[in-house]
Amino acid sequence: MQPSISVKEVLRLALPEGAHLVAGDPEHPISWVRRTRVQPPAFLNLEPGELVLISLETLRLVDERLTLARVIESLAGVGVAAIGVQGEIDQAAIEQAEVFALPLLFLPETARLLDVEREVTRLLIDREAQLERRAQDVAGQLAALAAENRGLEAILAAVTRTTGKVAVIYDVNGELLAYTSQTPMRRLKVWEVEAQLGGNGSGAVLDNGYTVPLVVEGRRAGYLTILNGGMFDDLDRMTAERGAMVCAMELAKQKAVVDAETRARGDWVQRWLAGDSQDDARLEAGAVQAGLDVAQHYVVTLYRSEIDPARLLEMLRNEMTSRRIEGVVGQAPGGALILYPMGTVPRAMHIAEAIRWAFAERLQTTVACGVGQPAAGLVELRKSYRQAERALQMSADLRAGSDGCTLYFGDLSLYRLLLSVDDPQELQRFCDETLGAVLEYDGRHEGELIRTLDAFFTNNGNLARTADELCVHRNTLSYRLSRVADITGMDLEDAETRLMLHLALKVRRVLKATDK
Repeated sequence: MQPSISVKEVLRLALPEGAHLVAGDPEHPISWVRRTRVQPPAFLNLEPGELVLISLETLRLVDERLTLARVIESLAGVGVAAIGVQGEIDQAAIEQAEVFALPLLFLPETARLLDVEREVTRLLIDREAQLERRAQDVAGQLAALAAENRGLEAILAAVTRTTGKVAVIYDVNGELLAYTSQTPMRRLKVWEVEAQLGGNGSGAVLDNGYTVPLVVEGRRAGYLTILNGGMFDDLDRMTAERGAMVCAMELAKQKAVVDAETRARGDWVQRWLAGDSQDDARLEAGAVQAGLDVAQHYVVTLYRSEIDPARLLEMLRNEMTSRRIEGVVGQAPGGALILYPMGTVPRAMHIAEAIRWAFAERLQTTVACGVGQPAAGLVELRKSYRQAERALQMSADLRAGSDGCTLYFGDLSLYRLLLSVDDPQELQRFCDETLGAVLEYDGRHEGELIRTLDAFFTNNGNLARTADELCVHRNTLSYRLSRVADITGMDLEDAETRLMLHLALKVRRVLKATDK
């Protein structure tokens, strides 16, 4: 029995780019293919079920009186399956094809009918081999686009031309990187995709489309999806899989460029942290070479954790890339930092906390973050870095063993003033003179006087709330406060005395946080 293929398969697997169906049923079967002859009679030995390839220019050489509409009528009488036409197809020809329910295909002028005949013949004889051949042609076109540095958008556009379906690239977190549709795209549910993907690089059919992983250096770098409600043929799958390989190469190339830039900027950060104002001219020149504008406003964001700082730095770089956040990442003593281009402080804080929380969840350990005030220029940036350090040091949660927290220097109120004192010994003397006797008493008697004072001031001197917080009777609280007055010789009813004691408690907290 003579093998047959559909008009649709011929279009997808054998005809050149630009060919399309003008009229007729795309599912109509074709059993063979034949070109018209240059010498009369042009149509010789035609049989039912054949695809006839016609050049209108050749027809006019045979008989200039022939029209395409007359040719369609004649061929319909023979019982041909479809007609491929190279040349202009007029409305009369289209109407005649519709009358006879005869599929009519447009062939681009650049196509050689001999080559078209060979491709269709190959498809009829060995469909699988022709499918692989067409897929390899597509892969070659995609690789050429990548070699020409045309970018992900051009590669996706080629995938869409081949499949006729919207193509989308997602990053490893399911966020959109590129797509070929004007319709807004939703995020990819990565966990659902990963649950169905095989380990051999092939894709999976999900509700939203056929998805193939992008693998760079043995790791997931993203996903390519073609969308069409679950209707995919072999060429769609093969195009998606080969497209995914090319897109992965493009991402690897982009990653190499970004990594080189990131390393250059990271090296600059190291020199900046190690330098001082005498090095500023050289550092400014180095910033230009690294693609940095140090006159721009940045927010210095500093991270520290119990893990190795080099690993924290690598995680921070990956997180910035996956979230597509602009900024300069570098190693800092005991941690890693970001110079985040200034948008707004709330936005910078939102990003800082989102990253810190993600790290704490992933590592199951404490991660703390300090954020300095916006600054521009090397001198002010150094101040912002010191502010970020001090905000980080004031994170009591870092020492308490919880997930940590994100602190902004601008929110530290009185602590900002205390942290700016250059002589910590003077702070220590003030603390000793004010609270030394109380601390000594607590040490000898395992007392609660310092904790009681702290709660008293936190509750603005309200005895009832302070007693509730400490879980003690109000009489016990009054006794403890009287003991503080006796030990220090201070009158707790005096406003200046209260200010000194409250300030000394804050100084003590600053000294504990900054004690290395």
